[in-house]
Amino acid sequence: MALYIIKKDIKRVNYDAKFEWDYSDKKNNDPIYNLSVKKESPRTINISARIPNTFEKPKDIKLIYLDALNLSKTNRYKSICLPIVINNYSLEDNFNYANNAIKDFLAETELDVFLKVESYNKFNTSIEKFKTINTYIDKMYIDKYNKYSLRINEDREIYKMTEQIHNVSEIDDFDFLEDSFSVHLMKLIDYKEKDDVYIYRKANIDRRLFSKIRSNRDYKPSKYTALAFAIALELDLDETQELLNKAGYSLTRSSRFDLIVMYFIEREIYDIFEINEVLFALGEKTLN
Repeated sequence: MALYIIKKDIKRVNYDAKFEWDYSDKKNNDPIYNLSVKKESPRTINISARIPNTFEKPKDIKLIYLDALNLSKTNRYKSICLPIVINNYSLEDNFNYANNAIKDFLAETELDVFLKVESYNKFNTSIEKFKTINTYIDKMYIDKYNKYSLRINEDREIYKMTEQIHNVSEIDDFDFLEDSFSVHLMKLIDYKEKDDVYIYRKANIDRRLFSKIRSNRDYKPSKYTALAFAIALELDLDETQELLNKAGYSLTRSSRFDLIVMYFIEREIYDIFEINEVLFALGEKTLN
């Protein structure tokens, strides 16, 4: 299943369990298993987890999340909501601790995890990583009414997307031009010699959604889902554009969201969790 980053509870989602961190007992150093459980709704269990005062190192914070995740696995929960742990570390650091713990866990376990970051506007977007991305956006951004989109890099020509000029990549030998998104995606997975489970997990895509795409050759995914698969398959910009075109989308330099994704693809950074962190911090929709 998948990790979803949210700013607040999503009413339409019925979590099996919602976790809350209890910071009140500063004398108690028991592990997270000291839990207070109560029913919040007919479907959702509200779990208050005490965080010991001594749990302040990064490895301890990761253990907090892993304990909650393992408890969810033991109880066979299918979806849970976890808030960010609040401590003396920056929001960026705490986000990364949570992100890494959940990412490692989901590599082996089927679970929908909703990571709640209510204070997302406190991300320090002045740090070097965000400065570099914002500089890239400023350099590449063009007026939204401009008909030109997507410059692969400084020494490649500009493609006119409105004229549907497609790039020719190494995988064109497989005659993909008439394939639907679903068929094209499956051929790409075979071409990259990856199995389905590896790809949908790396794409942070729910297994049920992947099954729908695979079983329906005419399925049209959202642009965010299509891009998630492009990242999982480690496609270059040409190949990403071709995959998007199969679903009726394109990357354009007139979109801030698109530019952020292009930034990572150009640099061959294919960690969807890192990309989603930046998208979320900059106020954009994440890839799933």
